[in-house]
Amino acid sequence: MEKIIEFDNIDKIISVFGEYDKNINLIAKELGVSIISRGETVKISGDEAKVTMAVQVVANLMRLLDSGDSLNDQNVAYAIESVRDG
Repeated sequence: MEKIIEFDNIDKIISVFGEYDKNINLIAKELGVSIISRGETVKISGDEAKVTMAVQVVANLMRLLDSGDSLNDQNVAYAIESVRDG
């Protein structure tokens, strides 16, 4: 399965991906998906259930950014765990 997420600005992608892409690499590793960025578009591919979880994690991280929070290792890990736990 493949899912495309459109971001409204490149700064959000940079924040979600993290320094040296560490956030997005963690999401990809923990959920077993492939995540690729092209401009303001992010493509997530893999098993349907895992892609759905990865999309939810990215959405949660975007909500954190929209509320004025900055992303760190702890809240990225928490976002992954909360989606896994339902």
